Order: sequence, then structure tokens, then C-alpha cells
Amino acid sequence: MKHLNRNGFTLIELIMVIVILGIITAFSIPMVRNIQKKNDISKFKVFEDSLINGAKLYVDAYGDDEFDGTGTCIDIKYGEMKDKMLVKDFPEKSINCNNDDTFVRVIREDTDKYKYEVEIVCKVQNKIVFEENNISDDEKIC
Repeated sequence: MKHLNRNGFTLIELIMVIVILGIITAFSIPMVRNIQKKNDISKFKVFEDSLINGAKLYVDAYGDDEFDGTGTCIDIKYGEMKDKMLVKDFPEKSINCNNDDTFVRVIREDTDKYKYEVEIVCKVQNKIVFEENNISDDEKIC
């Protein structure tokens, strides 16, 4: 009796490998999406921090003129800070955060003490992709 040389995998073995790979893929896709979502949120948080830093530079440079008299708060628009080169563009060119809805509200609490609140609205083709608003409800109008 001759023995056949078996140099390959059976159909059942191949199907089992494909099923196992499918299960691994099914579990990994949500994890990858979650990582991407966290990465997107962290980009906007870094952008928010840069807006606050830009507003601090703005207050250092122009605060005396802006807070003259009894003024207790000012709204500094993203475009204005960008024009004065206090902040950079949002890193992704397809996302537009340069609109009137993106600004930093600076509230003077004392002579040299300020509170910074941010409202960010970023869009892609006029569809909002990120919106952050940490402005106090009692201070909606500056």
C-alpha cells in the first residue's frame, strides 16, 4: 500500500483559520474605532489648549485696552488670534474651525486674575464635526 504525500491543508483546516481570523477582526474593529475617536478628541483638546494660550498672549498684549473702565469680559475670536499670529491653524486642513462660533471668553475676576472659557465649533463642508462649549450658563453674553 502506497502512502500519499500530504503537503497541504484540508478544507476544514482552512475554513477554521478563516473563522478564527473573522472572530479576531470582529473584536478588533470596535477597539480600533475607539482609538481613532479618542485621537480625534485629543486633537480638539490640544486645539482648545492652544486657543487658551493664544488668549493669554492676547490679554498680555492688549488686555489694558480691552478691559478699560468697567469691562469684565471679552470674547476673542479664533480668526482674530490667528490674524495676530497668536495661534496656528487647526492641523487638519479639511476641518474648518475658523468661524464666529469659535472663540475664547476671558473673564476678569480681579486686576491680574482671569478665567478662560472656550467655545469651539469645527465643521467639514458645513457639517459640525466637533462642538465644545464650557462657557458658564450665567455668562452667555459678554
